[in-house]
Amino acid sequence: GVGEGTMASPRIAVLGGGITGTLLASSLRNALGTAEVHIFEMGRGFGGRMSTRRACPDQGLGVIAVNHGAPGFGASTPAFKAIVDDLCQAGVVAQFTGNAHRVEYSAPGSGRATPVCAEDLGRPFGWCGTPSMSAICDHLGQPFREAKTAHFSTMIAKIGIASGGGYELHDRDGRSLGIFDRVCATSHTLGHSRFQQIFNLPPPLARLADESVSPSLRKVVDLIEQVQSDPVSALMVAYPCAQAPMLAGLPFDVCEVAGHPILSKVSRSSSDGGHVTLIAHSTPGFAQANLKAQGRTSAAARMGARDVCGLEEQALGALEEGLMDVLGVFGCARALPRPSWGPFLHRWGSAFPLELPSREAGELATAISRLASETGITVCGDFVPRQSVQHAHATGGGGSQVGSVEHAALSALAASESIVADYFRSPRSR
Repeated sequence: GVGEGTMASPRIAVLGGGITGTLLASSLRNALGTAEVHIFEMGRGFGGRMSTRRACPDQGLGVIAVNHGAPGFGASTPAFKAIVDDLCQAGVVAQFTGNAHRVEYSAPGSGRATPVCAEDLGRPFGWCGTPSMSAICDHLGQPFREAKTAHFSTMIAKIGIASGGGYELHDRDGRSLGIFDRVCATSHTLGHSRFQQIFNLPPPLARLADESVSPSLRKVVDLIEQVQSDPVSALMVAYPCAQAPMLAGLPFDVCEVAGHPILSKVSRSSSDGGHVTLIAHSTPGFAQANLKAQGRTSAAARMGARDVCGLEEQALGALEEGLMDVLGVFGCARALPRPSWGPFLHRWGSAFPLELPSREAGELATAISRLASETGITVCGDFVPRQSVQHAHATGGGGSQVGSVEHAALSALAASESIVADYFRSPRSR
């Protein structure tokens, strides 16, 4: 074997606690039994883009739960529908029963709002986490939390080749986090120059490629650098329901916005504690122009992401104005009370990875497959090419969209199957 594990009890590190990471870890735990699987997550809990932020404002109104990432997701493939069925049985997924609207914006306070089916939105969905989006990853990750192999607020800054075999992980302060037989990277940021831009540190996979003799790893890193993403800046704000009845009466839970220079979507939720929460998602263009506005409460900021003083306030101000523009279409923009929480900013720098051109996508799929079998490094996530998850489509049904929750989950399934097959095929050194 490699590192401190054995064929019977491999040590596996999963980098990322979103849907890819938690589903991958859960699948490996179920298939390999005695495997010691660790999850390393920069955030304070599981979820990734399916996170739920919680707060207790000083209003005596209870806890606010804010789904500031994906408000829901779609399911089109048999493999993912089976996962959704299991999660429904576990009580952490339910059909989305809220109201969806589309706004054609034209000018402040002016536009046309039309009711639509949530499955007809630009990013369709029919399912959501319950009671919040993070419930899904919390459920999948609970066994690792109980086993104390879930590590939060932890950045993997270096993946080193251990002297006795395997890979040694280090955090940003240089502390060793252990030696593992296999490392599974679930975000392309770990090999992308964006990591350097955010944290002023070399991307861990790129750094490993410089130290490794694996041509497959160098190929994967070079192709990952070509992956582009549409970023999103999100404004989060909550109001007391008693003082904002006009928000409680809005006809939508999710509103897609077209024609606005700043906003692309607004979602709304109410809490049992008496708050109504609004989340305004920006256009990719606005987020790209404000990439240095991190959001001081974000995981990236807590991990040392560089910010420029004043940029967060400017971005928040613009997003608030955009939110008022959209609410004005529904006639309730300027009569809002003082917020009970927020506004706060969160930037999703890699919110929606874009599909590579066909030639590069094929090369990346091949390189990812070779890398896993040759080195014990698995690369997966919502950005991988369709070819990397095609096994999940073999029984028919529609294909998954790169960048979607479904694609992220199918990537986890494909990675798990590959790792399990490798371990049962041979215990040889990787």
